[in-house]
Amino acid sequence: MSKPLAIRSLQCADHAHNIPPKVLALSWFVGKRCNYDCSYCSPHTHDAVSPFLSMSDAKNFVDSVHMHCSANQKKIKWSFTGGEPFLDPSFVGLLDQVRHRDTTYQINVTTNGSLPIEMYLAAARIVDGITISLHLERSEQEIAAIIEKCTMIKDCFVSVNLMCASGRLEQIKMMQSRLEENKINYVLRKITPMVHQEHLLPFVIEGAGRKNQNLLPITLQSKNKMQWRKNANPMRGKKIAEYYSQKELNHILAVNNKKTWHNCGVWFDNGVYKEINSDYLLANDLSSFRGWTCFAGVDSLFVDFDGQIYRGTCQNAGAVGHISQDFHFVSTPTVCEFDWCLCNTDICVRKARSDQVRLVSHSKTDRASL
Repeated sequence: MSKPLAIRSLQCADHAHNIPPKVLALSWFVGKRCNYDCSYCSPHTHDAVSPFLSMSDAKNFVDSVHMHCSANQKKIKWSFTGGEPFLDPSFVGLLDQVRHRDTTYQINVTTNGSLPIEMYLAAARIVDGITISLHLERSEQEIAAIIEKCTMIKDCFVSVNLMCASGRLEQIKMMQSRLEENKINYVLRKITPMVHQEHLLPFVIEGAGRKNQNLLPITLQSKNKMQWRKNANPMRGKKIAEYYSQKELNHILAVNNKKTWHNCGVWFDNGVYKEINSDYLLANDLSSFRGWTCFAGVDSLFVDFDGQIYRGTCQNAGAVGHISQDFHFVSTPTVCEFDWCLCNTDICVRKARSDQVRLVSHSKTDRASL
């Protein structure tokens, strides 16, 4: 199979026509608090006790990003996720604050769909898109209610990430049929099972008072989480191969290869340029970019649950700031140090093999002709 040489973003119209893009893709993990406890979701990304986002810190960061982008004639594509962001009572207010900035290009939110429909209808009047992650470990009644909510949201684009838990192929196919019958957009999401349990952080702090005994200190989390990602990342391919049967993998691959919306353009080593969905690269195990030049930090930013700011979800090259402080924006690309790029958002950030960087730094809009 041909391998990628370079990737450009097609996540919005600006990205499709400008290299470098004039829209900053900003992903914000607003908190780990979640009302679900899926078997495949690590304590690094969810719990039932983490504090909600500090609204004063959030406002400080929104102001900083707005002023930077305004001064540099850029817009911002905001993407919010968690945990479950709608559990935070201030979250819809944050969305409204972002919407009223003239640097805002687009707002998207990812949720598990479990909150009351009234909350989603209110958010739909503010945001451009709501993505609902549909978890098959939930009850049939709850899944049916979430699908119904998808059909009720009319004021923004709605899509579903169908989380493909192993051993549930027939249920996955049934859910696909139900989503298609209701004309709901969806993709199949491969699950990367938890790895290296010994590197998971403790949830009880020795000597802490009763009120805070289940909270992770930010210093410990910041010190350890990068090492955990590095340890876990090389195991991705092996663990997925063990987690799924070949029949399940073939089905996910076949469905995602047919997806029609394109969010990235890829130059392959056989001389072909192709516009595809990033799920194609994930499904075909083509998301390994170690040693590539990556423009995460220049074209994108990621804010973690603890307020630390990184170039991308992968946290490559370490933190570059915190939302509570004045933030100086990254202006140069970095080199990927991971074996796998696991996030669709990170995959779509422009990047190239070190000898092919010209493909994603040229100013022409006709990318395929280069």
